[in-house]
Amino acid sequence: MVDNHSPKPEQTNGYLLVTRGRYALMELYVEAMDGIDKDMEAIGLAGLSTDQSGQRLQSHPLFPASSVEGTTAFDIRTEDVLAVAVFIQDPIIKGTIEVLTAKILEAILPRFRKLFTHAKKESVVQYPMTISSAFFFSQEQVQITAIATLKKHSDEEVALKLFPLAFEKGVDWVAKNGRQGRYLTFRIIDGIIDGFPTVTDYPLPFLPS
Repeated sequence: MVDNHSPKPEQTNGYLLVTRGRYALMELYVEAMDGIDKDMEAIGLAGLSTDQSGQRLQSHPLFPASSVEGTTAFDIRTEDVLAVAVFIQDPIIKGTIEVLTAKILEAILPRFRKLFTHAKKESVVQYPMTISSAFFFSQEQVQITAIATLKKHSDEEVALKLFPLAFEKGVDWVAKNGRQGRYLTFRIIDGIIDGFPTVTDYPLPFLPS
């Protein structure tokens, strides 16, 4: 029997795990995220496929296209990126939405910490690399993205502590200024977060120029 009152998939909050780069790091990422589906489901988020997330974005990119580093066959490599994208159907109402984003980050961030603990032991991480989280708000068609550039071992712990602040700042900015661009990006570099978002109609590259 079909429940006609159940929300359609495109009407539910959801999330997508994103990885780029070396296979060894991607393997650790998948391992660290084991069980996140249950934690997210408890908050009301469903796991999304790339196609499902693309439908919600209406042909706009979630993150920038992949880039490569190096100039010769010996040193060229794709950038290492570990990211989580969250798709929120609820309107951006200060207070209410901040509680929801806080719960989501409480499910995500400990898993990133677990990943880096294992990665250091296995010497998998190569710097610089990127960790990122993005919240796409469907009603406003606004995406708030935190991008942390990691240059050394100690950077990830500081960056992860600043991720919640990025989204608090982003929600506060939208509440005060309304929609002025599709992407609001906060960079975290050397333990410092941007004071204000960079507002664009395209996703910024992961590694700063």
